[in-house]
Amino acid sequence: MKCSLFKIVLCLLMFSLIACAQQPPREPEQALGNIRLVTLYRDRALVTREIIIPAGDPLRSIDVPDLPELVVPDSVFADGNEQTVVRAVRVSPRPASPPQRDEVRALDEQISKLTRQREEVQQMLQVVSRDIESLDELVSFSSAAGKSDLNRGVLNAETLTELSTFSMQKHRELANEKFEYEKQLKVLDGQLQRAQWSHSQATSGQQSANYQAKIFVETPDGDAGTVRLSYLVGGCGWSPQYTVRGRIGEPEFELRYSALVQQMSGEDWEGISLILSTASPSVSAPDRV
Repeated sequence: MKCSLFKIVLCLLMFSLIACAQQPPREPEQALGNIRLVTLYRDRALVTREIIIPAGDPLRSIDVPDLPELVVPDSVFADGNEQTVVRAVRVSPRPASPPQRDEVRALDEQISKLTRQREEVQQMLQVVSRDIESLDELVSFSSAAGKSDLNRGVLNAETLTELSTFSMQKHRELANEKFEYEKQLKVLDGQLQRAQWSHSQATSGQQSANYQAKIFVETPDGDAGTVRLSYLVGGCGWSPQYTVRGRIGEPEFELRYSALVQQMSGEDWEGISLILSTASPSVSAPDRV
């Protein structure tokens, strides 16, 4: 009797072990996160994503797929908040999915739209440039006529003053319009370049190697938490741009300082907080080791 009972317990134990072995392993959770902050250097950027860790097991792994192709793998690090401890971060390449027809069609439409917008802005820029030239010719003619009237003693000082004030005000307005159109043109050129590059990648037949990150986190009692994933990425940068406007012989001039941003990293930076930096980034570990 005791032998039969022992066999029954042993069989039940074996069936339990077989059932546990046949259960599929738990799939790791996936989270893209949202890009919150980008520190843009001259030739690369430090991107920080905020990832919400849902409640679950105390110790678990989170997959972050589709990191940009130009990411620097050794620069990837993560840190958590008060409730989340990051145990490790592992980065590995993964093949990108083949392009879809809808993606190529959307890029074609985007390129056509940007091309039309660029042509419109270019046309308006030419119109403003011609207006400035015409205004300069009018000023030159008025100056010559004023000198002639002065030599003949029939100079109307009030009319000449009004004409000078009008020409300076109009010249300032046209210069501002030209500056805005030039700025729009540079933005459209950058967007068009990125769209053409994406279209070339999508239709080249080559699958670019993207990267994915696996974050091993621990939260007390499996509570929800937050992780900040940061990494350096290439294909982007910025350069300063200076514009000086003034008239010859006048003591005052206008100096404008702006930044020309180039962004071809493969990520969408729409609506993020952007910081321009002149520092040189280096690949290093975070403060906590």
